[in-house]
Amino acid sequence: MSLFLSIIGVLVIFLGTIPIIYALRLRRFVNSELAVKEDDYSPKTSVILPCKGIDPGFDLNINAFLKQDYPNYELIFITATDDDPAYMELKKITGDVKSNIKTKILTAGIKENRGQKLNNLLKGIEEVSADTEVFAFVDSDTRPHKDFLRSLIKPLNKPGIGATTGFRWYLPEKGWLGSLLRSTWNGGGLPFLIDSKHNYAWGGAMAVKRSTFEYAGIKKAWENALSDDLTLTQCVKQIGLQIHFVPRCLVVSYEDSTLLETLEWTNRQQTIARVYAPVFWWSVTVVHGIANFLLISGVVFIVYSLVSGRVMPWNAAMIFFLIPLEMLDVFILLPTVVKLIPRHADRLNNLKWQYAFLAPAASFLLVINSIRSALSRKITWRGVKYEMLSPHKTIVINNKHP
Repeated sequence: MSLFLSIIGVLVIFLGTIPIIYALRLRRFVNSELAVKEDDYSPKTSVILPCKGIDPGFDLNINAFLKQDYPNYELIFITATDDDPAYMELKKITGDVKSNIKTKILTAGIKENRGQKLNNLLKGIEEVSADTEVFAFVDSDTRPHKDFLRSLIKPLNKPGIGATTGFRWYLPEKGWLGSLLRSTWNGGGLPFLIDSKHNYAWGGAMAVKRSTFEYAGIKKAWENALSDDLTLTQCVKQIGLQIHFVPRCLVVSYEDSTLLETLEWTNRQQTIARVYAPVFWWSVTVVHGIANFLLISGVVFIVYSLVSGRVMPWNAAMIFFLIPLEMLDVFILLPTVVKLIPRHADRLNNLKWQYAFLAPAASFLLVINSIRSALSRKITWRGVKYEMLSPHKTIVINNKHP
């Protein structure tokens, strides 16, 4: 039994060390990227921004996109219908803001064979200017810094790069448990973005050359899909090009969520990954699943030993090393995040212990998400229910629009 516990303990420590290795790799990558001087590559860009409803801080978010330090871009906003609350708000914001940026506000209608976000994006692509060289896709619930667009587009000038991507950091406004848990869970995906072989684009901040978009057949792939970013990732990599993560394009979402909202959101993310990125889904499911199973098994064994009056082997404590390792991962990752969004340094540092204590819970939540995603391919996204039959076939179960 002592040998058995030692084997389990070593395995738990090994699994708990993997995220730490990735966090250290991310730190080196970020330091290297930040040391590279920005160049003057600034092709004509169409920024395509689908909207549904009014996100927290909506006006500030839209204003941030209208005030980018970039010489040549247009902004295309798309809602499903003109009675969406975002439609009139966009009219008001673009009318009030003094900007030389060309803007369009469109409606895409509703389709039954693809995600509404993709339907909006496809409509936006139809309306881009004839001289547009780059498409940039962004989300309305993020607030970029003024150099965001320049940083996102710059790497597209390098050979071998098919698309660039940023990432999101959820910054809890009120520090609710659900908000902190979502932020912790989501932050765990950040270190994986530096591996060009297995990484992926994130739909809230991704850019691709128009020529690459057309050559890779992304428009056709989107026609019956649900996931914009993972579908784009597949298309780009299938033609032998890479997805490049741009650390400067870590954007912040200022919003809170309840525990139920966090559960729904994490279930949706993992279910989409199950359909569109099965290798990635299996890797995180196996690592977190085995680690948590061994941890729970160890707890059960120790409780049984105490209740039965048996002497507990000293090496049983090794099983619990997973928890401090997961907390250590947070303390390694968070300084890197602070370096990327320094204006929020105080807030992030004040939350570091909350993040650390919630890391084991986020890992366990991912296991729950994986189980749920293995049982059903149905999700709810902004009030609309979908079923993903495959990466290339989506059914809209119900359309709930304003």
